[in-house]
Amino acid sequence: ALVSHEQIRNDLFVESPIMHPTFFGPRETFDALGGYRVQPWAEDYDLLLRTASAGLRFGKVPEVLVAKRHAHDRLSHVDPIYKRPAMFQAKVHYLLEFGYLEGRDGVLIAGAGPSGRTLAQQFQARDILVHGFLDNRSSPPDRRLKGLPAWGFPEPPPAEFLESYRRSLICVAVGDTVGQRQLTVQLSENGFVEHHDFVRVI
Repeated sequence: ALVSHEQIRNDLFVESPIMHPTFFGPRETFDALGGYRVQPWAEDYDLLLRTASAGLRFGKVPEVLVAKRHAHDRLSHVDPIYKRPAMFQAKVHYLLEFGYLEGRDGVLIAGAGPSGRTLAQQFQARDILVHGFLDNRSSPPDRRLKGLPAWGFPEPPPAEFLESYRRSLICVAVGDTVGQRQLTVQLSENGFVEHHDFVRVI
């Protein structure tokens, strides 16, 4: 469970780290942040991202205090603002606002599944250069996905391949938690720093 500020902040672009009915803070803080805003994406996630952007701290109590029922017709299941395209639009918007792309020559997306492809589309919609996709399956050298190169490595990608994208932001959009962890560990062992050289966006 994500409890400390560091844990919550570290997973901010993985998913919304605090459930909407469970977060609260001083009214003055809520007003200073501009309250809820109408955006193409979920207003609660937007507020959390703006809270992080303002440099405020998060925290949770470890005890379970709220039980939430997941009805089939709840808004997060049916409203477009909660669907993958909208949520990735929010993530790209705030990655840019937080300055993740400053001094970078584009992005390399690790993960060629639905999340990786949606992420690429959202970056391209903001005129950010997407170098291509990194995948964990073997593929021909000329493979392309959505018109972009798609490099496949059934084993961990060679360090020299990763090094060739040192000037890019590597976005880890790998849904499988084991594969995600293996890649983030490899990146860290090769001197890439999370939230500077790479970020998990799922």
